[in-house]
Amino acid sequence: MSNIYGKEVTRFTVSYTLNADKVLDNTTDWKISDTDIDNIDTSLYVEDNSYNDIVDKVFESKGSKSIIVHTDFDDGWGNAYKHVTTLDIEVYPYDVPILNFTWTPEEPTITDEVTFIQDHNDTRDETISQAYGEILNVSIDFYNDNSFDITNISKNDTFTYTFSSKEDDIGIYLEAMYWDGWEEQTTSLLKTLDMANIPPISDYTTEEGGMCIPSYSWSAISTDQDDDDSTLTYEWRMEKLEGEVWNLIDTANTKEYTYPFQYEGDYRVTLKTLDIEGDFTEKSDEFTIAFDTCGSDAVVYSGTIRLEPNRYQMIAIPVEGVKVKEYFLDRLATITDRPVEEIVELVKSYPSSDASSSKYQVFAPGVTNPESSTNFELVQTDGNITEITPFLVSMKDFDGYIDFTWTQDDSVKDIVDE
Repeated sequence: MSNIYGKEVTRFTVSYTLNADKVLDNTTDWKISDTDIDNIDTSLYVEDNSYNDIVDKVFESKGSKSIIVHTDFDDGWGNAYKHVTTLDIEVYPYDVPILNFTWTPEEPTITDEVTFIQDHNDTRDETISQAYGEILNVSIDFYNDNSFDITNISKNDTFTYTFSSKEDDIGIYLEAMYWDGWEEQTTSLLKTLDMANIPPISDYTTEEGGMCIPSYSWSAISTDQDDDDSTLTYEWRMEKLEGEVWNLIDTANTKEYTYPFQYEGDYRVTLKTLDIEGDFTEKSDEFTIAFDTCGSDAVVYSGTIRLEPNRYQMIAIPVEGVKVKEYFLDRLATITDRPVEEIVELVKSYPSSDASSSKYQVFAPGVTNPESSTNFELVQTDGNITEITPFLVSMKDFDGYIDFTWTQDDSVKDIVDE
């Protein structure tokens, strides 16, 4: 006999093998034991049944059952006998159905709507050795926090969800209610989902400036599209086009970036923005640096230099026709109302306008003769190229700091008039 499951009709018959001298009395009595799920007796009694009749029984509960058959027969001499046959059977509940579900995309981002597809097995086919309880409905708990987000939907329905926070190992708990043949039962399945990272958006603002030599400064305004961590890191690259090849000439790892251009030509700046997981995007711009001639027709520029005590500072002041002592050192004494030698130890510059000399020009306030060639001009002419002369300032100890403001409108005449 095959397995008996649930509240299904089970048909019983009796077969006989008789000796030649035995005669059936055409009477069969049946007792098929059973109780329901409340343990109330639901046994089947059939008396004086024809021996070749069948008996149908729907079992009301699972477990061990017995079938007792009483068969009357005549031994051929008029003596009546009763033959008792007992068969013990087991009635089974339907097997727990096999749960499964999948989703797409497999590793979603916080911008994706995730589609979940149910793929359960509640087949009831004994010919392939499957007798699973029928799934009635399912409920789904995202994040497995004991709070069902979707309840009592069909086992065949798809369901969707959008995760608002980037996480890994997100628990997706599915609970199914199924019929075991007599009662509704529950079974469950827990899976975990990992989310994909969204690379940051790399972006920056550009500020243009400069007088004779254009100047640029860039400020990163990149954004992280995920919510896992707002910490971004920045990598700047400055390249110069030489022929058909971009050569790397500078790098930086700061949010703000500037580069002191010394040569005309085509340049490319690139910002690489990385998030905490190492994913990145890049943004690049190409531009041309061309040196303009400083003069009355040029755009007027100005600036302020903050001088700090006990420091070496590199300075460039793009004002033509003036020298370092008169324009910088003497004016510094006027601003502070102190002898400049108490503030500045020395200034030093490489004589870019004098190709024959490889020595630095050093001017020490109060020591160097103002008529010396080391009292260099702040803007010098080298052939047909106008060059701004950068110089190093060695500051002495003083209180606070000093703001030195320059403007392109300052000329030789202005200095003399002072």
